[in-house]
This record gives sequence, structure tokens and C-alpha cells, in this order.
Amino acid sequence: MIFIRAQSVSENDSLYLIALEKYTVEIDSFYTRYSDNPSKYETIYLEETNLFKNIPNRINGKEITILTDTNKEHIYNKNGNKLIQLKIFPLKVKNDLIEITVIPYHGKLVKSVSENQINLNYSISLSDWTNVFFKFNCESKKWEFEKTENGGI
Repeated sequence: MIFIRAQSVSENDSLYLIALEKYTVEIDSFYTRYSDNPSKYETIYLEETNLFKNIPNRINGKEITILTDTNKEHIYNKNGNKLIQLKIFPLKVKNDLIEITVIPYHGKLVKSVSENQINLNYSISLSDWTNVFFKFNCESKKWEFEKTENGGI
């Protein structure tokens, strides 16, 4: 369930929020099933995006934290320099469907020192993804959730 504090949601935002909600369902049914540490999926660390606004603080009981350039190092430090960094990609049209891809990258912060300067290197690796599909309903004249597909390497 998505709760947004008394804000109106555009149709574009709605599709991305539904995609994020469907991803949270997949956390419990797909991602944690194959994870050695299911607790790393309890908080969603979402890369800052301009794709949509009105991102709630919680979806389906999962806390959402937006990763920005100003808070990224601090959040990685709080999580032992490793976390699942979620990225939502721009929607694509495939035949008669809209597809939104959600990828939970495995992120790692590595710090090094050279010439009295601390260097921060973020590395992310891909292992799984969720594609969320919407189909246009001609009667309601709205895009409606169709299905999710998960994949992995």
C-alpha cells in the first residue's frame, strides 16, 4: 500500500509508484528467497531520480531512503559500506505495453588515500532485476498493471 501525504499524483508518477510497489512485493517472493542476508532488503535505498516526484517514505512496510550526492557517503558508512542501491529506469514502450525496469544493484563504497586525499569509489554490480509492465485499458482510458517479470544473471 502506498501512502502519500495529501499530495496529488500524476499519471506518470502513478506508474513509477506502482512499479516501486510491485518491486516491494518481489522482494519478499523473489529477492530474499535467494539472498544470504534478507535483512539487506528491509530499507530501499533509491537513487535520486527526476523520473517522478512524491516518493513516499514507506511502501508495503519498507522504508524508502533517497540516495543523493550529499547523503550517499553517510548512508553507505552506516551500512558497513555495502547496501542494495535501487535504480528505476525510464519507461519504455514494448509493443502494446509500457515497461519500467527496477534494478537493485549491490553497492559497495571503497575508500582509499592518495597524496593526503581520501578517494571515494562506489562500485555497483548487477545480479537481478524486475520489469513491471502496464497495458492501456481502452474503456477506462488508463494504463493498468499487467505483470512483473524477474530476471537474473
